[in-house]
Amino acid sequence: MYYIIYSILVHESPESYYDMIRNLFYFNKDINIFVIVHCNNFMYEELSKKTVKNVILNPIHYDKTYFTYDIPQAHCENYMHCFNNNIKCRYFITYASNCMFHKKLTLEHIEKQFIEEPQYDPQKYYIENRIKGWVSNEYFLKNINIINLLKEHGMNEIYPCQHEGAVFESYIFKELTDFLIDNKIKEMIQHPWTSFEEHLIPTIYINIKKQRLINICTVFWNHIPVIHEVQKSYQPSVKRVERKYDNIVRQWLRQITNDYEGIT
Repeated sequence: MYYIIYSILVHESPESYYDMIRNLFYFNKDINIFVIVHCNNFMYEELSKKTVKNVILNPIHYDKTYFTYDIPQAHCENYMHCFNNNIKCRYFITYASNCMFHKKLTLEHIEKQFIEEPQYDPQKYYIENRIKGWVSNEYFLKNINIINLLKEHGMNEIYPCQHEGAVFESYIFKELTDFLIDNKIKEMIQHPWTSFEEHLIPTIYINIKKQRLINICTVFWNHIPVIHEVQKSYQPSVKRVERKYDNIVRQWLRQITNDYEGIT
């Protein structure tokens, strides 16, 4: 059994993809990890030309549209492919192709967050995320059929948060995947233009776990980070690194690791 399975969706630049994979294995070198990749049609054709140890491509592949149900669906398909092929893990992490590690991930870092993250306070959580502008996402709330289904299952509030770097216990991701599939969520969508991965998945998780999602990634929401910003990140991974091999942060990461020494 693997300690972590990373679920990654990719859609551009094979060169930056392989750079990200080497980065991931270098900074997770002390952890037993596995990677499953969900591609668009172009990337599936390109990445199928090369085999990487402990990395597989999901045979299900299609072009995806941002701000639709495609992203959570692909992560669920990745999980189910592993589950159906007896590829087991303790933690399932939803990752993104523009995330990069800048320091080593340790088991202690993950376990410490689970211990320290308190049970959620619904009112406090609601206020925190309303300030961020998440809860008032009018597009998601237009999906009345989904909102009503959630309420039928006791999920009376929406708890949005980032999905990049989110850490799920494997059994919980299976439970939330079953919920989405069994209830045919995709067929219930009335307003597709919304970030379902940032609303549905965290909401279901919190109602199962009674604890907020933890993550291993700092997201720079409004800009591409520069080196000194990455260095200050508490989390070992950061998001919104350009998918360009010659990006300045990518160059710096290769420099400080001696081109990911020991990772082929």
